[in-house]
Amino acid sequence: MLIYVLVHCGLVAVEIEASYMLELLHPSLLVTEGGYYLTSLSGAIYVLQNFQQTHETQSLVQVTKGCLSWGFDIFS
Repeated sequence: MLIYVLVHCGLVAVEIEASYMLELLHPSLLVTEGGYYLTSLSGAIYVLQNFQQTHETQSLVQVTKGCLSWGFDIFS
């Protein structure tokens, strides 16, 4: 749900803001509720940054499996 909100809310600098908060926040505060939300935000940003690369890798794996199941020699 958080990823959906990030995609549709139009925040341009959310990555930079989260990075600043992580760097400036005292480590003892990361174990509080605020730290939980900041960690969740950082995780959602990471997923969005790596979505295209992950999607392309999964597509390549599926194509490779398909070729191997049909008996094509893709390594020659």
